[in-house]
Amino acid sequence: MAEKSRDPFWRLNNPIMWGVLATATVIVFGIWAANQSVCQTDFWGNQSCGGSKWRAFLAAAPNEVGDTLAGFAGALAFVWLIATVWLQGQELAEQREELREQRVATQDMAKAMGKQALLADQQFRAFEEQRSSSVIDGLLPDIKRTLLSPSWQGLEWHARLDQYEGSKHVYVEFDYSAFESEQTPEEMMSLLYGTLAELYQKLTGYVVDSGKLPRRRKEIERFFRALRSMSEQIEMLPTDKKHLCSSWRLAEIDQMIREIQSDKYWNKGGWVA
Repeated sequence: MAEKSRDPFWRLNNPIMWGVLATATVIVFGIWAANQSVCQTDFWGNQSCGGSKWRAFLAAAPNEVGDTLAGFAGALAFVWLIATVWLQGQELAEQREELREQRVATQDMAKAMGKQALLADQQFRAFEEQRSSSVIDGLLPDIKRTLLSPSWQGLEWHARLDQYEGSKHVYVEFDYSAFESEQTPEEMMSLLYGTLAELYQKLTGYVVDSGKLPRRRKEIERFFRALRSMSEQIEMLPTDKKHLCSSWRLAEIDQMIREIQSDKYWNKGGWVA
């Protein structure tokens, strides 16, 4: 807040100036009255004047002197009482104005801080969207490479169609034949849900032979982790990328992978490169 300039003494709304002028008026009136003659009128109406009231005042009895001084002091006290009340009113008005300005400044500051917080939140959101998009874009080539890799060859589960002995035995495999090198990673992701859902339905619907479980393969595990990592980015993606991932059904893929990765479908005898 800028420093307030000094107001001139001689101004109409200055109570001190009016107090000084009123005091000077009382004093001038007192001097004028003291120089007036003392006049007395007798029974017959004859008036005789002699000497000043100042001389009469000096020769007056102590109680008369006290009453006179009290009268003048009372008049001066009344003048300065009015001036003081007036001055206090002005100071209170100034304080109210300062408080109003402070309130406005505080409100402006709060609005500015709110805008800064909103801007910071938008910047953080933009950064997270860019980071999540970069994660998705960085993982897509790895997804394509794994889908075209020979790691799926020989990966199979022995199972029966139901729990009864003698029921038909089948081999459960991941059908990677739908993926070709000419396809883009995005096109492969569009096909992934269907092929993975087929594997998931067979593993959870058939009776898997726990004595003939396949060993975990590092390339396949990296593939599963990449898909789950992509699913974790969905919430922070920009709208267009979020819609794309939704069309790939990444959330459902993540749920199926969690089930497929459980130990009941894998041999505990170690890993295969």
